[in-house]
Amino acid sequence: METSDRVDGVVEQRPPDQQGGGCVAEPGACAGQDATSPLAAPSPAPQPLLPPPPPLDYVVDAFIGSDGSRYYGTLRNGVPSGLGTCIWPSHCHYDGEWRGGLMNGFGTYVWSNGQRYDGEWKVC
Repeated sequence: METSDRVDGVVEQRPPDQQGGGCVAEPGACAGQDATSPLAAPSPAPQPLLPPPPPLDYVVDAFIGSDGSRYYGTLRNGVPSGLGTCIWPSHCHYDGEWRGGLMNGFGTYVWSNGQRYDGEWKVC
């Protein structure tokens, strides 16, 4: 049976005829230790203090659409819902409320020529 020594982070393997002291029987049964020694068995893993949080319906994220549009804001089930900003490749952009992936509620839409609409958007 080969043993190994760890020196400065490097493990050196030694053949059986050059073994020194240390573990010579079963794992955990080392020279000078009995099975009841606190070093004979690893301690159990610590238990978490709090349960994990429930999954979130809403997340804040950013994504780029297949048409090149960029959205930054709140998503629900992977679509814009809540507050967010979308910038289209045509340089038009909307900043405001979303519902189900559509502009809905108060928001500002700015066209590429600088015209803007500030007001209420309603999903039909």
